[in-house]
Amino acid sequence: MSDPSSKQWIHIPDSSSFWTRWRMIYCLFRCFGVTVSAAFQFTPFNRGTKLAVVPMANYAPISEGVNDETRPRSIFFRSPLLDYGYLPVVEEYESGSLARKPLLLYLPGFDGSFLSAFLQYPELSTAFDVRCMSIPASDRSTFNELKRSVLQYLRMEIAESIVGDLDQRSSRNKTQPILSSSPFDQIFSFTKGASSKAVYKRSSRSVYLVGESFGGLLASEIALSILESEKSHANSTIDLQGLVLVNPATCYDRSRLAALGPPVANSVPWMYPANLAKLLPLFTDEYSLAQLRLIVQAKALPSVIDDAPREAYLGRVALSLPFIFPSMPQATLSWRLSQWLEFGCASAEQRLTGLAAFPSFRVLIVAGEFDACLPSIDEAERLVSGVLPNAKVHVVEGAGHASTCGSRMDLTAVMRNCFVELQQKNGRRSVTLRTAMKNEAASGIEEYFGMQPRYDNATIGLNPLRYWSPELYLKHRPKTGPGQRKISRTTRHKG
Repeated sequence: MSDPSSKQWIHIPDSSSFWTRWRMIYCLFRCFGVTVSAAFQFTPFNRGTKLAVVPMANYAPISEGVNDETRPRSIFFRSPLLDYGYLPVVEEYESGSLARKPLLLYLPGFDGSFLSAFLQYPELSTAFDVRCMSIPASDRSTFNELKRSVLQYLRMEIAESIVGDLDQRSSRNKTQPILSSSPFDQIFSFTKGASSKAVYKRSSRSVYLVGESFGGLLASEIALSILESEKSHANSTIDLQGLVLVNPATCYDRSRLAALGPPVANSVPWMYPANLAKLLPLFTDEYSLAQLRLIVQAKALPSVIDDAPREAYLGRVALSLPFIFPSMPQATLSWRLSQWLEFGCASAEQRLTGLAAFPSFRVLIVAGEFDACLPSIDEAERLVSGVLPNAKVHVVEGAGHASTCGSRMDLTAVMRNCFVELQQKNGRRSVTLRTAMKNEAASGIEEYFGMQPRYDNATIGLNPLRYWSPELYLKHRPKTGPGQRKISRTTRHKG
């Protein structure tokens, strides 16, 4: 396992390429809410590059027993706010207070990028320790391998949080700290035969899953596995408190993407970029470009970007996009449409009804009003009317598929409205937090919905030279040594 801060993902393409220049413009649009699935971005071509055409028929569902060493499998889990030096969160990490917050894990769409909801992360950090799964474009994990990786990551995080809690108890009791070989050994050493499940439930952090598009499909399967493990009285170590599904791809089989995506994945290589461009309307909406213009002209900012550290964070992400944004080879697109979306949707069709056996489990469904990629509104109605009768639904006004978690939403406020324990700050009932978007932003019309005047009333935006200034940026330095917790992890399967 390794910290992604030590990994070099950066690929600097030839800036003279037409496709590279187009891609950089596209990345700038995405960072302000014109978010289009990375699967349908333009890949810069180098001379002599050949893209393999992989027919969908060649990707039949893979059995669990296959040992295929030729499939690259590498999945990253990271804290984006720490990676980008967001000052409040780095300070919380260094003080140790971040580990006392509930854990929120964001599962991305089938592009594998954590960037789609990046505007929401600073506000989410007021309630959560925000983590994201990130999957490189080269990855060929199966649906079930992704599921196992997430469960493994959550169990390791919970185990380490419990070890930290037990070490603190040992310190308070003036006992010797626990230095066994693994987090699980340390727990068993401390409890001396007590029920490990009881110890987990007393000590573990609460967990919330947020899945967007394909991530919603994956998150629903993971949540069901956790709940079934709890019901069977197995050693369920994950205290799952809630599930958020954003435009979940549980309806992929009834979507326009299912009809239009595979022909693009199977097109001849030289037609691939042009065919991708035809799919862009599935992901955009009519307000994103206008909202980008408001930001560039310093007329308004998204309601969740309401101070200088958040604007500096936004700027750092925007400037990094052309270098970190993953390209999606044609073969990868074909694999993920088939092995992730098609296979996952078929699995969910059989298993999702199992969630009805847990009527007290809380689910929030978020749907973009103008989602042209998936029938998200219809799917929310279907889930609530049958599988998840107690779920709450929030429709994001005017949002397309890729911008549902963009400027037109305050995800943290919506989650507080659904999960009432988040409404008190640090458990203090006297401090009640917002459960809806700020009034000024909510009263906006068309492109002004979700936007508000700049926090500093300036006529120009924050100077990019200040993005890395000491008062707005703090470099995350991972802690090392015995007893120190690792924030970021990499999981690799070997078949």
